[in-house]
Amino acid sequence: MRIVVSCFVLFFLITLAGDCYAFRFDVWTSGMTVDEALSVAQQNNLPIQKSGIISGDTKFNPSVRRHAASATKFYYRGELLGKQASVNLSFTPQSKKLCSVSIRWSGINRFPDFKAELDSILMKKYGKPAGFQKELFGDTRFWKADNTLISLQVMFSSTAELKYADRQLIEVEGRERSSIEKRTQESHRSKDESKF
Repeated sequence: MRIVVSCFVLFFLITLAGDCYAFRFDVWTSGMTVDEALSVAQQNNLPIQKSGIISGDTKFNPSVRRHAASATKFYYRGELLGKQASVNLSFTPQSKKLCSVSIRWSGINRFPDFKAELDSILMKKYGKPAGFQKELFGDTRFWKADNTLISLQVMFSSTAELKYADRQLIEVEGRERSSIEKRTQESHRSKDESKF
């Protein structure tokens, strides 16, 4: 992934009302399908892979397409803000729409200015956080931009995770997961009812 200091705007661009998506991060827009995301990854030669599969790929591997129908989580590693990061894409389980993107940096305690730099970028773009939550192992700050919830979580001072979430698609994700669970329970009951 190419990183240039002057490209912060590209990487942290949120497109607001009037467009068909709630957020944009790098080449990703909320609402794109898994197939569209894999095509974008191929066009940009990103080493995307299904979550749970460890890969040493440094460029796009077409075999990832075999997971398009079943997987809802994908990731790739690259450099962002001069540090190694993992970019994670989450899709709704049935409609297969991109509902959130999270970027995770580990080992940031070796870079004392990193957290302040990231805070500065976010506050310049979105203003002061709309909320703050102190937790046992770290803290989380929230920003809201129309239909997007942006959160920055810092854990143990060594890990930072920035997340963009399309609030409407997160609701869709919840309804779809609930529907899948209900069908699964009904299937188990139907299959096992006679055993009692």
